[in-house]
Amino acid sequence: MASGSIHVKVSGQLQDHIKQQVGDDGLYENASEYIRALIRRDLQTRDEAWEMLQKELAPAMRAEDSEFVAVRPKTSSAATGADKPDGGPSILFARRCRARQALARYGLEAGRGI
Repeated sequence: MASGSIHVKVSGQLQDHIKQQVGDDGLYENASEYIRALIRRDLQTRDEAWEMLQKELAPAMRAEDSEFVAVRPKTSSAATGADKPDGGPSILFARRCRARQALARYGLEAGRGI
């Protein structure tokens, strides 16, 4: 991978924080080393969060549509005080569809890559 440079200006509180992290009193030799460590940590955190999400969604993605139960939220009618279904799609089915769309954005399919 080719090495490149990115220049970032920081001032005030951000600059003060970086100065605390580098040099004789800090854990890092220079600001670049500190920024690289932050980016690596960010990437690791993102990967861990993605893995946790995949594990959480895995059972739903493998489930057949017949395993889902239609649940409709109720809304109160101001005029009568009575509860009535909102007429919208099943909450669980809608969540499953959104989960499939989220997985598709990452090039994954339900039952694959999880």
